[in-house]
Amino acid sequence: MKADYSQSENKKLDGEKYFQVCAEVLNSPMVMKEIGELKQTNDFRVSVANPDSGKNIFNVCSFF
Repeated sequence: MKADYSQSENKKLDGEKYFQVCAEVLNSPMVMKEIGELKQTNDFRVSVANPDSGKNIFNVCSFF
């Protein structure tokens, strides 16, 4: 990812695409099933955010 990003002509767009793909994987049924099996507290959260823009792309709060 780092090599692709450093060679990108549009880092902002490519970064957004990368985080969007991460969010899609986290939201897949297989991953969501595994997350649901974790021992969780009331403030449990899984999220994907772009550190450059602060944009929150994906957020799952506690499964309680």
